[in-house]
Amino acid sequence: MLAENTETYLGKDFSDDTALGAVTSALFDEIKTTSQGGSIADTFSKQGVIRLYQAGLGLAVKQPELFAGSDESTKSKLFAKLLSGAAELFRKYPQLKEPVCAELTAMVIEAVGETAPALMKLNPDNLWENTVKNVLAPMTAGLAAALENKEENDSLKGALVFFKKTQLTELGRIVLKQAALTPGMMGSKVPEIEFIISGIAEAMAADDNLLLSADQWLQIAGVAVQKAAANPGRLFNLSKEDNEKSALAVDLLSSILRVAGETWTSGGRVEGILLFGETLKLALKEALNALAGNVDAVLKKPELMEAFINQVLAAAKAHPEKMGSQGVLTVFKAFIGTVLGKGDLPGQEKIIDSLSA
Repeated sequence: MLAENTETYLGKDFSDDTALGAVTSALFDEIKTTSQGGSIADTFSKQGVIRLYQAGLGLAVKQPELFAGSDESTKSKLFAKLLSGAAELFRKYPQLKEPVCAELTAMVIEAVGETAPALMKLNPDNLWENTVKNVLAPMTAGLAAALENKEENDSLKGALVFFKKTQLTELGRIVLKQAALTPGMMGSKVPEIEFIISGIAEAMAADDNLLLSADQWLQIAGVAVQKAAANPGRLFNLSKEDNEKSALAVDLLSSILRVAGETWTSGGRVEGILLFGETLKLALKEALNALAGNVDAVLKKPELMEAFINQVLAAAKAHPEKMGSQGVLTVFKAFIGTVLGKGDLPGQEKIIDSLSA
């Protein structure tokens, strides 16, 4: 009844020739339409459908021109096609549960709505609902890939074990927020968003000793996305060899985590163990910042990063009176650029001298 008579039951603001009416008709049409995988209510849950309706109404209010078509049926079909396409996409990824599916779809609808004018200028021939699918598909694939990082007992690896549905959607939100500031990421045919999400997840999986919390990892993800947006294809698609899946940022972060984890495993929380928690988080952020510069040496010799971290930690252990956690960060920041670019390892004497520079 609502699908066919929105104006009668909801008022003239929801008539067939309005954006609000188009969203409402489309939603109820898709709820009652059952395809091979069921209706959208089966995929997104009842609460999820409400969340999608909120996102659609918000878009209709802010950008009613997006629903402009040659006739009223075209307006409704735009949103209906989007909903059915999103439901079909999520059926391919059963590891992503109902609340996450709906929230991710709603976030993408809202993000595309905010950037619609810029997106239309970048590609005026591309309908906005296609852009939603172009963003949602790689983001979904990236998050699904994140959940494939499992141990033999089927539990998630490393810091991913912290990630419940709220953290998972927050990771998606962080990536979307940056993509909204960089509309080219949304309009791109390259699945850059998928590379970034799956790359960050791979790095999280390397945190076997849980040296960072979920919130700290989300902060690192924010820096990673920001740097990746400013350097297309560099952080999460620049590897040592073209045929390797490994990405530069993942290699670098994993190297740091490997040394930090080995140090923690051998000593636990004892005197001289410095690279964990807030110190480790800031070091990882600094490493991501450095990836925007010269990385020629580390591409040729990936082992440089581990050698550098070991030098820094050895210096801290040998001179605890001169070098605590702040000293580790000072040294890291001072030499990371030359290590990555030129391959110059500072040595213990140079490390200690830099603290009084």
